[in-house]
Amino acid sequence: MRSSSGRRIAASRCASSSLASQNENAYIERFNRTYRDEVLSAYPFESTEQVQQITDDWLIEYNELRPHDSLWRVPPLTYMPRELPAGESSFKLST
Repeated sequence: MRSSSGRRIAASRCASSSLASQNENAYIERFNRTYRDEVLSAYPFESTEQVQQITDDWLIEYNELRPHDSLWRVPPLTYMPRELPAGESSFKLST
């Protein structure tokens, strides 16, 4: 565990990370790659305000309109579970 370079500490943290965090990391890395390809590398930005505006527009498309493979080609907003009014249930009793 060398603290001078930080490399061994980082390696030991990776080795002890849980499977859930590794799966979460895969989703985060996928998002980062998509964002980099479709926004950061796609436009010649002239200001941080322009980056923010294009990012805001892209996030709406990404979260509300664009089908996601991991959600069976459904946009996240459509896939997201909805709350039912009080007294209603989505579960059916079998007889």
